Amino acid sequence: MNKVLTILALVSLGLHQAVAAEPIQRMTQGGTMDLKTQIQQQRAEIFRLIGDAKAESPQQCRVLALGQKACGGPEAYVAYSVSSTDEARLLKQAELYKSLQQRWFKESGMMSDCAIVPPKQVEWANGYCVLGPSADSI
Repeated sequence: MNKVLTILALVSLGLHQAVAAEPIQRMTQGGTMDLKTQIQQQRAEIFRLIGDAKAESPQQCRVLALGQKACGGPEAYVAYSVSSTDEARLLKQAELYKSLQQRWFKESGMMSDCAIVPPKQVEWANGYCVLGPSADSI
């Protein structure tokens, strides 16, 4: 009962990435690693691939819908540059990240706040790709 109340309290605070009390174990090449750790490492790899999103023109800027909330839809949007990022590898890593999250939600019963994250526009500012306003606010 206390575990349920704790999870509900965390969800109500918008902390949809709360960790369940008992980690889900998965075998990896290096040994046992819980699924949540795999998700965190995958997210870090995505941001490593994106780097500083430096670009020479606005045409090199893109937006990546990152991950998935338990209720559906991306958890966030991230700007990246095709001139400084291996786009094919980034998209592959993003898809893996999303599938790991989906598995986590299914196996743990985790819920999210179900808030819709509106799509973002990408902008080019001072040589970098950055997120601008929501697509629906323009």
